[in-house]
Amino acid sequence: MKKILSAIVILFILLPMFSSVTEASTFHEVKKTEITTPLRVKASPKADVITSLPKGTFVTQLNTVKGGWSHVQVKGKKGYVATSALAVSNGKIKIVNSKIGAVLRETASPKSKIVATLRDKLIVEDFGAVAGGWSFVQYGNLTGYVSTKSISVTKPVKKYTKADATLRNVTSTTGKKTGSLKKNKEIYVHSNVSGWSYVTSGSLRGYMLSSQVTATKPKAEVQTLKTFTNLRPSKINWMKYYFDGDVLNGTVEKRVYGNEYGYVVPSVYTGYSPGGFIMGAPESDFIWTDIPTPLIQNKPTRLYEFDWNLEKDVHVGNAYLRTTNATITTPAGTFKNVVHIEEKYYDLSFTIHYYFAPGYGLIKVKDSKGRLSYELRSYK
Repeated sequence: MKKILSAIVILFILLPMFSSVTEASTFHEVKKTEITTPLRVKASPKADVITSLPKGTFVTQLNTVKGGWSHVQVKGKKGYVATSALAVSNGKIKIVNSKIGAVLRETASPKSKIVATLRDKLIVEDFGAVAGGWSFVQYGNLTGYVSTKSISVTKPVKKYTKADATLRNVTSTTGKKTGSLKKNKEIYVHSNVSGWSYVTSGSLRGYMLSSQVTATKPKAEVQTLKTFTNLRPSKINWMKYYFDGDVLNGTVEKRVYGNEYGYVVPSVYTGYSPGGFIMGAPESDFIWTDIPTPLIQNKPTRLYEFDWNLEKDVHVGNAYLRTTNATITTPAGTFKNVVHIEEKYYDLSFTIHYYFAPGYGLIKVKDSKGRLSYELRSYK
């Protein structure tokens, strides 16, 4: 009989925690009163007052209501306060350090109603200590008071993500999404509990599956460029651009020869193919730039020019693929997944930087001294 009663008692203690987890997608935010303000039964300045909330009172904002009101819960009571009377309350990451768990109560009193028992190693947001050795904390949609002694500062450990991961506010796939992390991202693990790890990365924080965490630092993936074909300006019909001191504009003329794509605008010809990229004068054989493929990140790819005196190609410098995922802004807009290639010639004291955006072609050329020679200004 005693065993049955004990099981029933435990069930009722834990039930609020599990019900809140299932509702975690509608996350409730902790706020703090900026001034002494009345808690009313309805969202109206004429509604009856339940109680007066002193300045600095922690409240749980359940939702906002038209007319500048917030539906809140405070010490087990629900009501309405003016939203303008509330301020954001920033919590600190703390960990439950009690083997028997931390008892979460409605008020800062050992005789107060129990909201839930938060198990050992759970992470909570600690919004501050109050008189009597209590702290106001939040876990998912659970808010209330725990003994300050039952929580402590975490000791985060640097680790990495094994795969793209979703962060949640509780140890459940039904929890509110608090952010997402890419594979191989550096993270700091504050706790591990029931197959979940609480992590931080920059301003992001939350629980992710422990199976997606690794202590092994990932090797940097070497980027490659095997073709320029997908970098051609296929999305452009007309363009305005800066070139060699002038701003020019004109219709883009496309020429296709097998798997080679040529584009002509006034004064400039660009060609994109699996074999490389060329840039030169239209209607002539004069080439200013000839970048061959394949390119391997940060490894030299030889550049050649034909020497008419020697009647052979001469190695004049090297091209280097720096990245395939840069973000570059020009007057035409901001472009992502930009390919950045740097050229170093033996007879020049500076290097030349080329930037290609998929679908928009060459969008910018500048040298290491900051001098601009080409830039996409606008397009149609």
